[in-house]
Amino acid sequence: MARPHPVAGLDADARLRPNARRILAVRIGEVYGYDGRVADPANVNDLHDMRIACKRLRYLLEIFGLAFDDDLGPFLDDIRLLQDLLGDIHDCDV
Repeated sequence: MARPHPVAGLDADARLRPNARRILAVRIGEVYGYDGRVADPANVNDLHDMRIACKRLRYLLEIFGLAFDDDLGPFLDDIRLLQDLLGDIHDCDV
């Protein structure tokens, strides 16, 4: 399983939104990092790792949603759908 990328530049004394933006940017980058590798359905490990990256991102969108006045809602719906599709693919593979 792919490990999450570290998030640089977090400030424990800063407000939530600046730190949340940094964290979300890294997690979104992780999901997009699989873009070229998941076009081939034979790459089951990459598909599974992308599903895990989507799961990390989804949970953060749920947690940080309060700080962004529900602006993250549409993105949460999209990532939830993507995670479900990748889960279906994984279930078929297993």
